[in-house]
Amino acid sequence: MDNVDKAKLYQAAYREKNKDARNAWHRENYAKNKEAIKATKKEYRLVNAEVIKAKKKEAYEKNKEKHLAQKKEYRALNKGKINSLNAARKKVIKQRTPKWIGMTEKFFISEAYELAALRTKMFGFSWNVDHIIPLQGKIVSGLHVPNNLQVIPAIDNIRKKNKYEVSHVS
Repeated sequence: MDNVDKAKLYQAAYREKNKDARNAWHRENYAKNKEAIKATKKEYRLVNAEVIKAKKKEAYEKNKEKHLAQKKEYRALNKGKINSLNAARKKVIKQRTPKWIGMTEKFFISEAYELAALRTKMFGFSWNVDHIIPLQGKIVSGLHVPNNLQVIPAIDNIRKKNKYEVSHVS
C-alpha cells in the first residue's frame, strides 16, 4: 500500500468519524452564505453546461436499465396520480380545441401524433407533439389546432416547458 492509498484511507476514516460535526459546519456555512453559494453554483452551471449535460447523459446511458425500471416502478406505485395527470391533460386539450375545428384539422392533428411516433421509432429517442403557443402559458395560451403544433424531440419540449418565445423581426 503506497502513501496515496494510506492518505485516502485516513481521509475516509476522518470523514466518517467527524460526520456530524462536518454536516453541522456545512449547514451553518450554507445558512450564512446562501446567496453567494447559489450564485457560484449558478455561474458554474452556466460555464460548464455542456460538460454537465455530457456527464448526465453518460450516467443515464450507463444506468439506463435501472432508470427505466425506476420509472416503471414509480408508475406502477402511483397509478392514481398518473391517471389524474393524464385526465387533466386531456381535459385541457379538449377545452383548448375550438368547436369550429373540422375533419381536415382533426386529420392534420392526428398526423402530427403519428409523425411523432414514427420519428421515435426511427431515431430511437422520444419525439413529442409540441404546442408552439402553450395551452396553459402564463402570458398567452394557444389552441389545439394544426398550425399551433410542431413535432420536436422530447428533450426540447421538456426544456421549453410552458413558455412561448416571441421572435422580434425588424
